Amino acid sequence: MIQLDVDFIKNLQSHCIATLHDRKNGKNGGKMKNGDSALFFLLKIGRCPHFSHFSYQLICALQIHNYYLWHQEDIARRTDVNDAVIAETKRKIDRLNQARNDTIEKIDEHLLLALQGINTDNSLPINSETPGSIIDKMSILLLKIYHMNEETKRDNAPSDHIEKCQNKLNILQEQLEDLGNCLKILLEEIFSGKRRLKIYRQFKMYNDPTLNPQLYGMCHH
Repeated sequence: MIQLDVDFIKNLQSHCIATLHDRKNGKNGGKMKNGDSALFFLLKIGRCPHFSHFSYQLICALQIHNYYLWHQEDIARRTDVNDAVIAETKRKIDRLNQARNDTIEKIDEHLLLALQGINTDNSLPINSETPGSIIDKMSILLLKIYHMNEETKRDNAPSDHIEKCQNKLNILQEQLEDLGNCLKILLEEIFSGKRRLKIYRQFKMYNDPTLNPQLYGMCHH
């Protein structure tokens, strides 16, 4: 039976973030070549162990989606580029968000498969957040921690900026610890048969050309 290690998940997510940032500058294994997926690149340079475990592959894939989302969101706030750049960036954000939500559901689906014979009592209480959604929150928090930590080391930043960023970094690290503990408790209760895992589908209507009236309406103009 699958047993997810929450501390390992946090380390895995941190390794993904560090590796993806390193590759931008060709550090620790070289730049990613055209045609390499980010997941394959991480596996190839050996920074993320236990890739044989499908759940950890999905968690790493989720971290990759959030990594690229983070940087596209940065671009979307620029005011020195033309509208076409912002429009294309927004479309990339939509695609990445869809992939992110799909991966969260796949994590929960994989856990549900592992629970066959355990999670069968429909009278058991359910949690308002699934393990996948908590892992997603941890993923985003770790990105914030990475970048906030960078801000504390900026040579050209004033001392009050460094101090504020350090205070924020301390809070973010506390929040990550809290989230990790919440995930540990939830997984323990799910796998001990005290709580039921139920997947709630996102059904992002605005990305579906058959459900978004702005998209299917174009066919009638």
